[in-house]
Amino acid sequence: MRKNRHFRDTVIVLVIVGILLVFGELVLRGVYGSQQAMPSVHDRQEIAFEPHPIYLVGLKPNLTNRTFTRDSADGPVVTHWNTNSASFRGAEIAKKDGIRIIVYGDSNIFARFSNLEDTFPCQLERMLRTMIKKPVEVLNAGVPGFGPDQSFLRFEQEVDVYKPDIVVFHVFADNDWGDLIRNRLFTLDHTGRLVRTLRHNDGEVDACLRNPTCMVQGGALSITKRWASSLLVVQAGSKIMRHMGLLDERLQPTPADVIQAYLNLSAQEFAVYTNSNKQRTSHFVDHYDYDLALSPDRASSQEKIRLMDAVLLSAYQTARSHGVKFVLLIEPSARDMTTSVSPNYEDFKTYSSYKRRNLSGAITDVAKKYMIPVVDLYDVFSNNIPEQLYWGDNDDHWNNAGQQLAALHMATYLNAHFIHD
Repeated sequence: MRKNRHFRDTVIVLVIVGILLVFGELVLRGVYGSQQAMPSVHDRQEIAFEPHPIYLVGLKPNLTNRTFTRDSADGPVVTHWNTNSASFRGAEIAKKDGIRIIVYGDSNIFARFSNLEDTFPCQLERMLRTMIKKPVEVLNAGVPGFGPDQSFLRFEQEVDVYKPDIVVFHVFADNDWGDLIRNRLFTLDHTGRLVRTLRHNDGEVDACLRNPTCMVQGGALSITKRWASSLLVVQAGSKIMRHMGLLDERLQPTPADVIQAYLNLSAQEFAVYTNSNKQRTSHFVDHYDYDLALSPDRASSQEKIRLMDAVLLSAYQTARSHGVKFVLLIEPSARDMTTSVSPNYEDFKTYSSYKRRNLSGAITDVAKKYMIPVVDLYDVFSNNIPEQLYWGDNDDHWNNAGQQLAALHMATYLNAHFIHD
């Protein structure tokens, strides 16, 4: 009887507290204005992606009326995107009439965070049309989460289908190194040549396609936390508790803690790759390559370099064998360029082997080794206020201005070396 009474009293108290919280939230919203309580699901990726037998994951074709919401100082910003019947972003591919360029890459190229006209491929197309006064078509073959290995495999599948004159092969000098380890689509033989693994046809569906909440900024737990933190009553309570000294900000992980955690994670990923374990890392889960940036001599760092070397060489040779001009585009990491994401280069200074060019420079070295045409944006971004070229606030993607600057330099390079050569 006493247990039942305690249970009833507990339920009553919880109901009263819930009512008070709802009432308090409504009052605060009435005073301070309406805000979006439940965080938006940034693009329902579980609907947009599907397994692919060759490169693990691809975008579904014919997606229409898609939106992507990102937070800004002025409130939520919504962009719109679609895919055509070939799974490229943008309109249907027209009959070839002039120069056709395909840009392969990751989320920076697909750029759901920008409207179509602001994306790198569209800006490149406009600039080239102005420069050469001839028809130019630039196709957006970016796929969020793609690594260079997946871009290479997709290019290999499509080169004879779309017959491009030029391929721009984008590499993000932030997490693309680790994608080669996590994807495990290739290993290397004793001569350093690429060897296909069975991962591409093992029949296992990506973990995030089985559980789509893991793709939404950290999964269900993260969604709940963001929803709770968006409530005005929670924000007010947090301020009061901080003022009273009841919340200790020192309990938050330091940049050094985060760095060490990711170094440990990189070691675990490398162990899975080395031992061909059954553990699967999702296509949608990646991170800055802390091992290569901070400790280039580590075994995992050296294997990433060897893999990148072989993948870029194979992509370049494939282009040449099909009579396609090939240029490498290197986008530097916001962590090496700015302090708007954390950890960043200021936090890396305690590592004696760290240099801000470690990740970008190692890709440039591969290009020089094989005389692959390359546009390295490191100096370009460094000399043009890099803080204004990324979204910031812990979003490491380039923004519209960054894409415009990159498109200008790529258009200038292509016009000088490939079109008017």
